[in-house]
Amino acid sequence: MRVLVFALIASSGLAYAHPAPPPEECLVPSGGTAGASATFAGKTYEFTKPECRDVFLSDPERFAQLYDALLELAADGALLPPSPQEASLVPS
Repeated sequence: MRVLVFALIASSGLAYAHPAPPPEECLVPSGGTAGASATFAGKTYEFTKPECRDVFLSDPERFAQLYDALLELAADGALLPPSPQEASLVPS
């Protein structure tokens, strides 16, 4: 029975789940290099690391709206890069 439960947890990805990076850390800075990308609704989104792409692809409709808003804020200069001590500005 334990093996079956472990197999189900492992196959769902819950056994090795890591906290998702905050969306602000996933934005590629102007002139930066993308570590991963994904396309949704005809638009390509670039991310700093593959983990960000994986989170995006878990619910692309939701995250596309979020990333569009964050990219707009960044373009307006209203989004500062997060410091390592700060919590994410975006609720999870």
